[in-house]
Amino acid sequence: MLIATMTIKEHINLAEYTTFRVGGPARFFVIVATEQELVEALRFADAKSLSVFILGGGSNILVSDNGFDGLVIKNEIRGMSIKEADEGVLCTAAAGEDWDTFVAGSVAQGLSGLELLSGIPGTVGAAPVQNIGAYGSSVSHAITEVRAYDRQTGSFLSLAPAECHFSYRSSVFKKEQGRYGIVAVTFNLSRLQPSLPSYPDLVMLFAQSASPSVAEIRSAVLSTRAKKGMVILPGYESFRSAGSFFKNPIMTALDFTALQERTKAQKTEWRCRTPWYWNMPDGTIKVSAACLIQQAGFSRGFRDGRAGLSDKHALAIVNYGGATGEEIKEFSKKIQHNVKQNFGVILEPEVEFVGL
Repeated sequence: MLIATMTIKEHINLAEYTTFRVGGPARFFVIVATEQELVEALRFADAKSLSVFILGGGSNILVSDNGFDGLVIKNEIRGMSIKEADEGVLCTAAAGEDWDTFVAGSVAQGLSGLELLSGIPGTVGAAPVQNIGAYGSSVSHAITEVRAYDRQTGSFLSLAPAECHFSYRSSVFKKEQGRYGIVAVTFNLSRLQPSLPSYPDLVMLFAQSASPSVAEIRSAVLSTRAKKGMVILPGYESFRSAGSFFKNPIMTALDFTALQERTKAQKTEWRCRTPWYWNMPDGTIKVSAACLIQQAGFSRGFRDGRAGLSDKHALAIVNYGGATGEEIKEFSKKIQHNVKQNFGVILEPEVEFVGL
C-alpha cells in the first residue's frame, strides 16, 4: 500500500536485513527516508494498533523464525553537518547514516572523540539506543543531543544526555522500546590531540608512540577488532553474528571475591586472557563475559549443531550456516545456564531479541 511517498510492504523476510542472516517475515515493512515519512509510518502503526520495531543496520538483533507481527521501519534518513563551537566541533548525523562511515569521516577531518568506536557495525541512530562502546569508550561520552519523535506526545523533541539516561549498554530508548523514533544525533568532537588509549591491547601497540594521531588510533582499533572477527566491512573476515552476544557483568567487590574463589576452586582461570576483570571508578568490577564463557566449558570455535562460538572470540555466537533463531537462542541459554551453575553469575544478553 502507498502512503504519501512510501510503500508499505507485507510479509518481507527480515533475514537479509540482519548480520545473523536469521529471521522470518515482518507483517508490514517500510523504508523511511525523511522525518515526515517516519511520522506517517508510526501513525499507520497506531491506526492499526501494531507493534513497531525500528531497524537500523540489523547488527545487534536476533529475529524470530516466525518474524515480527507488526510494522518494521527501516530507518534510512540521511544527512550530516558540522558546526564549529566554543568547546569543540558539533557534528550532527541523521539516524540512517552508517556508523563506521560517519566515524571514518570524522577521523578524516582530524576530529577525535569517536575513533575508539571504529568498526562497530550499525547506524548512527542505533548508537545511542545501545550506548555502544569499546576499548574503554562509550558513545554517550560524545553525544550532546538526540533528536527524536516521541510517540507519546506526537511531537519531535531534543534530548540532552541526562534525559537519555545512558548506562552500560543501555538508554531510555532501549528501556522504553517503541516510544521514540530517533532521527539525528549530535556529537561534540575535538581537533585536539587525542588521549592515549587505556585498553591493554592498544596500550601495547602504542608503547613506542607518545602521541598517536586520531587516524593511527582508528587503524589500530580496526586491526584489533579484526583479529577478534568483530569487523563487518569489505576486506575483513567476518562471521554471521551479532558481535558481542552478552554484556560484561558488573559486580560489587564482595561478589567478585566470591567469584574469584569459585574460579580458583575449579582451576579454570588459565582459559582466560589477562586481564579478565577491570576495576571501575565507582568501586564495582567489570568481568569479562568471554572469560566466564570459556571457563564454563565453551571454547572458541565450539559448535552446537548449526550455531556456535566464533573461533576468534568467545563472546560472539555465530550462525555457521542454516541456524534458526530458536537454535541460536537455545545455544545462548545453554551458555547462560553453565555460567550461572559454575560461577553464580547471570549473563545478560547484549543482543536484542525481536519476536522471540
